[in-house]
Amino acid sequence: MKRVHVIDQKTLGGTLSNRSNEALNRAYPPPAHVAWQPGPGVYLAAVGVNSYALRIHDRQGDLADIVNLTSACAQLAWSPDGSILGIAQTQGAALLLWRAASRSESAVETNMRGFLCLAWSRTGAVVAAGTAKGNLLLHHVAQNRSVPVLGKHERAITGMAWTRNDTLVTVSDDRSFSVSTPDGDTVFHQTLKSAPRDLRLLSLVMPDDPNGRPHTVAAMAVEGGKNVYLHSLTAPTSAAPIEFALQLKYGPVVALAPVPLHLSGGSSAPASNGGDAPILAGRLAVACANGYVIFLSLQAKDLGQEVAGARPFKGNPLTAVAFSAGDEPGLSMALASGGIVKVIDVAQSPDLREIAYTVNVDDGDADVSAPVERVAWSADRRFLTVCKGGDVMTYVSSVSAVAATNGDITASVSGLNEVSLNGGNGAAVRKLTVGGEPQLMAMTRTHIAAAWGSTAAVYDLAELQLRVTHAAAGPVLAMDLHPAHLYVVTAKDMAVVRVPAAQPANAKSIAALPAPITSEVLATLGRPALLSAAHPQLLVATHGTTISVYAPPARRCIDYDLHKPITQLVAGPQSPLLLVDTGSAAGCLIVNPAQGTEVSVPAGMGNRYLWDTALPNVLYAWTDGGSGNGGAAGGDGGVDRRESLTTLVYLPQTLTGPPAVVAACSVPLPANWTPAHVTRGTVTCVAPGGRTLAFTARDGSLLANYYLGDTAKVVGAVARMRQQQVQQQQGATQLSLMDARQVAQLVDACLQSLDLATAAHVLQLAGEPARAAYLLACAQGDTEAAVLRGHVLVYLNDITGAQEMYLRSRQPRRALDLRRDLLQWEQALALAAKVATPAEEVELSRAYAVSLEAEARYADALVMYNRAREGCVPGSRTERVCAFGAARMRLRVGDFKALRTVVELNDMGLMADAGAILEEMREYADAAALFERAGKWDRAAANYLRVKNLGKLAKVMAKLAAGAAPSSGTAAGSGTGASSAASSPSLASLWSEYGTQLEAAGQVEPALDAFTRARDAVQATRLLLSLSRIDEAVAMVRSTRSREAARLVADFFARMGNAAAVIEFYVLADMRSEAQARARDAGLVHVYLDLLGDDISHEDLLAAALYYEQRKDALRAGQYYMRAGHHEAAVAHLLRCGDAREALDLAIECVGRARSDALTHEVVAHLMTGTSAAAKDPRYIFRLYMSLGQVREAARTALIIARDEWANGNYRPARDVLHETAAQMRAVKCHVPAQMRHMLMLLHSYMLVKVLIRADDHLGGARMLVRVSRNISRFPAHVVPILTSTVLECLRTGLKGSAAEFAAVLMRPENRGRVDAKYKKKIETLVRKQQEDDRDPVEETSPCVYCGMALAVTELDCPSCRNTLPFCVASGYHMTLLDWSQCPSCASPGLLPAMQALAAKSPECPMCSAQWSPAALAHVPDPRAALAAWMGAAESEADAAAAGSPTAATAGAGSSLS
Repeated sequence: MKRVHVIDQKTLGGTLSNRSNEALNRAYPPPAHVAWQPGPGVYLAAVGVNSYALRIHDRQGDLADIVNLTSACAQLAWSPDGSILGIAQTQGAALLLWRAASRSESAVETNMRGFLCLAWSRTGAVVAAGTAKGNLLLHHVAQNRSVPVLGKHERAITGMAWTRNDTLVTVSDDRSFSVSTPDGDTVFHQTLKSAPRDLRLLSLVMPDDPNGRPHTVAAMAVEGGKNVYLHSLTAPTSAAPIEFALQLKYGPVVALAPVPLHLSGGSSAPASNGGDAPILAGRLAVACANGYVIFLSLQAKDLGQEVAGARPFKGNPLTAVAFSAGDEPGLSMALASGGIVKVIDVAQSPDLREIAYTVNVDDGDADVSAPVERVAWSADRRFLTVCKGGDVMTYVSSVSAVAATNGDITASVSGLNEVSLNGGNGAAVRKLTVGGEPQLMAMTRTHIAAAWGSTAAVYDLAELQLRVTHAAAGPVLAMDLHPAHLYVVTAKDMAVVRVPAAQPANAKSIAALPAPITSEVLATLGRPALLSAAHPQLLVATHGTTISVYAPPARRCIDYDLHKPITQLVAGPQSPLLLVDTGSAAGCLIVNPAQGTEVSVPAGMGNRYLWDTALPNVLYAWTDGGSGNGGAAGGDGGVDRRESLTTLVYLPQTLTGPPAVVAACSVPLPANWTPAHVTRGTVTCVAPGGRTLAFTARDGSLLANYYLGDTAKVVGAVARMRQQQVQQQQGATQLSLMDARQVAQLVDACLQSLDLATAAHVLQLAGEPARAAYLLACAQGDTEAAVLRGHVLVYLNDITGAQEMYLRSRQPRRALDLRRDLLQWEQALALAAKVATPAEEVELSRAYAVSLEAEARYADALVMYNRAREGCVPGSRTERVCAFGAARMRLRVGDFKALRTVVELNDMGLMADAGAILEEMREYADAAALFERAGKWDRAAANYLRVKNLGKLAKVMAKLAAGAAPSSGTAAGSGTGASSAASSPSLASLWSEYGTQLEAAGQVEPALDAFTRARDAVQATRLLLSLSRIDEAVAMVRSTRSREAARLVADFFARMGNAAAVIEFYVLADMRSEAQARARDAGLVHVYLDLLGDDISHEDLLAAALYYEQRKDALRAGQYYMRAGHHEAAVAHLLRCGDAREALDLAIECVGRARSDALTHEVVAHLMTGTSAAAKDPRYIFRLYMSLGQVREAARTALIIARDEWANGNYRPARDVLHETAAQMRAVKCHVPAQMRHMLMLLHSYMLVKVLIRADDHLGGARMLVRVSRNISRFPAHVVPILTSTVLECLRTGLKGSAAEFAAVLMRPENRGRVDAKYKKKIETLVRKQQEDDRDPVEETSPCVYCGMALAVTELDCPSCRNTLPFCVASGYHMTLLDWSQCPSCASPGLLPAMQALAAKSPECPMCSAQWSPAALAHVPDPRAALAAWMGAAESEADAAAAGSPTAATAGAGSSLS
């Protein structure tokens, strides 16, 4: 804020005081009384406290008048309209009234003295004054009548305010307030607990009002300023008062002010401060002595709550407070402490945290030691007056924002009576001094006009010489400048003043002032509310709701009645279009009075508009908190709310038909800058102080350039987008997402403007040739507007709109073609009755019937077939097709009388379709008959089989046996193809079913023939065996190699006790696993291997080795291990044979094949060591291999050790050996054998049971017990205890199926006697009372880590990818990539949630027993790498070993030990 003028202490006078401390009076004179004139705000009244001379200054600080007083001033108060200043004197008996118009004062003589306060009624008709003795004076100004009211209060009246209904509220030191009429009659009187202070009136909905109506409420500070008291004046007796207690730290209240609802988050319009607010107050602003400013909510939901607060001076007390007054929107508060004044704009800072202005009053000539004691706002909040140390200083927040431009020169107000002229392009800024503060300005190429008060003046731009001065009859309300005339509007008339041509620089005379228009012309024109002379050949003015267009100077051409209020009028220099703001729900309109058209402007664009001077259909909108005046470019007050400048384009032709206005783009509008002129998108702005700024209104988007007519730039930009995309991504065919969005918006704009050619060009460049081709074809075709709109609506998928447009055009047939192409038959038929021929209507009905038949709407299809048939030529192909369709539909709806029609029509395709329909309806007999007539022998046979009609089947099956082709498609003449081959049964299944029915009828030989034709080896073999035709059965099996048939023959020989024959047929049917199993059971494994001969596989040899290993035949086991390539296993078994020569020979041969130093050393060690058990202890061998780093050999030994410990019931040592070995193998990236992983999984699952149960995870423990129990043979030492625990835990966790399963195992004879007595009865009961529905609940699933297939969480073998999945160390569940974690110590994999849950209850890792915590666990960054590390070596090695490769056979031998 800038200081504009000062009234110093010496000039103001009143340095003496009646305060007792004379030294204080000399150091800090009391603050002066100041008051700004409301309304026009021209005058500032100021008087020292003890001065007898009241000084009245204007806005520029010049002295306007001096009023002599008879005693010290008590208070100053202006009437609401600013016409009269009331002056109350402390000791004088007269009340002085100073009139601004005449600058004269008058005295109202009274018999009262000691006035303290003064207040004007809202209408200004009555002024009230209160005295120190509680008396009241009411003076009616118009009647010059005074009404003294003695004893209104018992003590001094300290404050008063008038309501909007002209009732007076007074507060007094007698601890009460009263409400009185304008004649002084008391309406209401209320006694309070303490003396009230700082009276303010506001409008509020009282919480106890059932109707929710607004109440006029008196707000005041009570209890020494500690509380805020609210009392309804609308219903003072019925509405309960409200009292808010403030925090003690705030200190006493020094000022109150209502905050309008629109500044509190509501939607009401601004309200005037002081008196009764015309709208609801949303908050109450409270300023307290200790420096706090708070907002108290006045809304029902949080009434009395502090919703905002601040302490601007950080602990310093407030010395003066002022809230803005008047009718300007918004609320500003000035807070003073010491020599600093801070201003807060509530509209900009609702939370009171932002300081709008900070004024250091100590700067300049002010007394630094004195504090600011009083502040006061002008009505428009532009001036702030500060009283400090006896001086009165006035600051201005901003000069007027009024500006004007002619395109080359921009004029703006840079001082209170100074105008800056900026020519741009580096030209020097010129200054023009005018006779007053400009409120309006207008410019042409040669002149500039300015208006202030009731004066308008025109200056020559070249020499800045005054050319015309016009003294209006009243304040100038609007003004505009034409090249030859000045139009001045007052409250009474509009004067048209002639503007002479520019004078030479040395001219001394001034053009004679033109006379105003005669009264007849004024009467004809009337006083316009708004006018604009922007167009060089037109003058536009408004009269009420009518827009009048004149040819200068005053010849009326057009009157256009808008039938709506007009609050803003903006004309363009290049177009007859007018922008009109109605100020109503209709919003803004673009009006063409010559054509009588009105087009709505999109809402929310702004409240100020400006036309482009070069582009006739382009205008610009922005939001301005100030109010505009006539041709001025801006207002001079209020809150600046500019945020952005929006470019609007008027489209004379659009997709929807009528003209429209669209928003092209929006760019940020710099704060405090006002657009004054725009040419081709280049905006010239002005700011207070005369500064100018030029920027472009285009945001660089495709849409903005297109609307502003720069098509070449648009096309180039799209081409560059595509080129950049191709360069960045080789072979890219699509634009980036951002570019595609811009192109889509551009294409939509082109289509809305019916510019199909540009849209097609853009789409072609954007890489969408198909769409571009469609639009280009449309653009090159019929150019009728309705047809083009239809094409665009089809492109936009608005089919209904496209149809309407086509029907409006000269080519309505396009609507029918559109509906038919889209298969919208109902709409097409409706249109066909209007625009199509009868033949076309018949074809549409037939096509619609076919569509309905496909949709299974058979009744509707029948109607359409009949409708089409009615219009057909009898005997035509179309009539026959419709007859076929009608017959089918009759069958579909259950009318079996149509069968006669089907037969009469004698069409094989129709009969096949009818048969298919009857087949779907389960009318198999009739369907079979129709299929037989149609030659569909397979379909006929299938239906005869369903009804078991063997008599008909014999004939049909004979046809099939003779080689009749099965159904393969639709016969000629068929309408739908219902009897397609997709639904035809296979011949094999027909013959098989036929054989089954013949066998049931006792016809064995025909049945055997049918089974043979069906190649059903199982059924044929079964019959042959039942007929004791063994040789034929054997031949059947050998020819078909059927597994099931071979099983039947094998079972036959098994019953005969011929095991060798059983094995032979299993091998013959390639059932090796069954043959091997039977050979194992019969002890004929050598026979089985002999039958295999040269076809023997690695798996067979390995299985034989395992077999003999289990039989303790070490010699044969070693022999087959050696043949299988498992040399290590072979040597191990052969050495167990002791010193047998054959075994040693085979061992030496095996070592020779293996070429392994390790095997060589092993055999040598065996041969050289003694026969003691200690020397052959495998643990020593394991330690030897580990020390040598021979991990694979150690692994094989570890399996042996672990298996021995396992068999002895030492599960933890066995688990630890396997875990340690697997960890060593993974460390050297060696593949961990599947057997070792499987053994480790089973042992850890058993060890995990106690850990999970101890952690209260009984379900997890039960599932681990189920896993162990399914492998109970691997735990021979604890079969019964494990099974017993499994049954009990499964019962506890609801796994009823598993509990019953393992309870049955426990009750087997070999286990029953060892069951603990206390559980035995419970388990027996469970087995006896087992229910069929006793099943385990469905187990949750998670994805396989290899293929992603959903598996049960306890499943470790994936049936899809056949991989063994790693298990979680904490839960036993299979791992998932998403939750992969691992133990920090042993790196054992685990699911992170399970590990964290277990770590929270158990401080040790269940695998390595190391300490862990939930915080130390985290996701593995690369779970795929962790999975590979868990496997050890590459999977290919394991696969190779499984496939039997020589190199991998040795590595896999250790995992095959059993």
